[in-house]
Amino acid sequence: MRTYRFLRLTVILASLAMIPWLPMLLANAADQSPGASTPSQETKQAFTEGVATAQGTWVDELANSLKNYKGTYPASNFDAYTEKLSKVRTALDSGNKEKVRAEMGVLLQMLRTRAHGINNIAADELFNYWVMVTPIAEYRISVPPPSEFGMPSLGQQ
Repeated sequence: MRTYRFLRLTVILASLAMIPWLPMLLANAADQSPGASTPSQETKQAFTEGVATAQGTWVDELANSLKNYKGTYPASNFDAYTEKLSKVRTALDSGNKEKVRAEMGVLLQMLRTRAHGINNIAADELFNYWVMVTPIAEYRISVPPPSEFGMPSLGQQ
């Protein structure tokens, strides 16, 4: 008899605790389409292509950041960076990990040495962001050290 009362009290308390959440749960359920629980052909296709899409997103992030810095620093020449990034995208799309590794290594070195006369702040910020976004370990990309650690600057090459 005590177990029955305990269970009944637990169910009542749990139900009362759910009352504040009920409008949010109903709103979420209303937002979903009636067939949302069954995978559609589009969902299946997106899942099978998901690997390529996920791989491309980091390159898209790099391209978007480069585009933003082009607008912020119009006096800097980012054309060589855009070309290299295009080569990275092509290599990534073809599944050539070695080419991705090599091209990204060159790109990061270009940023470190501020190649093609880009703004120092833009080079540093892009470098830091790109290292954060790029799957460095997956592609075994070499990250060049800062010039304070013996990396020759553009004028010393």
